[in-house]
Amino acid sequence: MNRPKIAAVVLAAGSSSRMRGSHKLLEIVDGQPMVASAVAAALASGLEPVVVVTGHMASEVQAALPDGARVVHNSAHADGLASSLRTGLRALPPDVDAVVVSLADMPFLRARHFEVLVEAWRPGTIVVPVRDGRRGNPVLWSATFIDEMCGLHGDSGAKSIMDRYPDAVIELLADDDAVFTDVDDADDLERARSGG
Repeated sequence: MNRPKIAAVVLAAGSSSRMRGSHKLLEIVDGQPMVASAVAAALASGLEPVVVVTGHMASEVQAALPDGARVVHNSAHADGLASSLRTGLRALPPDVDAVVVSLADMPFLRARHFEVLVEAWRPGTIVVPVRDGRRGNPVLWSATFIDEMCGLHGDSGAKSIMDRYPDAVIELLADDDAVFTDVDDADDLERARSGG
């Protein structure tokens, strides 16, 4: 059997409105901008292509990215998360078997967080990391769900699709809290810089 073709979409388009004056994705955590860390983790896991969706301060975010990522700009990023997800998914090659959707404000994700999703994936499934009964990110989606994901609107992610297909969901036990740790405001940033 041929190796499955699994891509990544990293959402990096948000306006960072809760950060009070700075763009959170450009804030330094562990020695590099958060967006660089999140994208480097996806690249290091061997996913191909890794598509990064930019929006707010697109040129600055793009300049912070490691080599190897493919960048697409969502000019409608103010419309909410769903528009950025749609932009990223539509930029994927038509022959992908699955896609890992990740968030650029999760500074502690590493390649292994992506690799374990790929190892657990089977055609037609959705693989989501779980810890202490909570579902986290990133999430691996079989390509069969892409059309429905592209039909989402507003600021909602794809959780509603997961709820619609409970038998397709594989919950994968996560071994740390990186799958939950995102940075939305200055308090989150301070916690991240002090090690979570």
